[in-house]
Amino acid sequence: MTISRQEGLLPALEQEPTITVSIPAAFQYLNVVGEAIRALLERAVEADRKDEFVNSVELAVHETCTNIVKHAYDSDGGRIVVALTLADNPRRVVADTYDTGRSFDLLDVQEPDLDAVQERGYGLFLIQNLVDDVSYHANDDGNRWRLVKRID
Repeated sequence: MTISRQEGLLPALEQEPTITVSIPAAFQYLNVVGEAIRALLERAVEADRKDEFVNSVELAVHETCTNIVKHAYDSDGGRIVVALTLADNPRRVVADTYDTGRSFDLLDVQEPDLDAVQERGYGLFLIQNLVDDVSYHANDDGNRWRLVKRID
């Protein structure tokens, strides 16, 4: 798994099935993103491991959106756009989230101490452990997270 801060936009995934959802940056709308993930992946993953795979992607994207609401917008509103793509070669699901809230330096995020009791600070750690690749890009136009999970 890799995590990196990207400079410049990543290339668009062309000709791939994509669902794009734009929601208010508020917790009560995050279930809409989960439904979109389930709809996109309904037939993309083998039945015997579909639930685990879909739940991993859904939780990772949900945690990303939760962090956007809490930290980028400080719960003051805004919008989150989520683009979910089924890509081939290799087969994978790509979840791009876009927002215009505050950016941050990914290198400032410390890994949580799993031996100590703490109430916060597990979000990025959780995301990293649920998907295969995580990248973050910030510029004057906003922020972009890209989460990638391979479909083996």
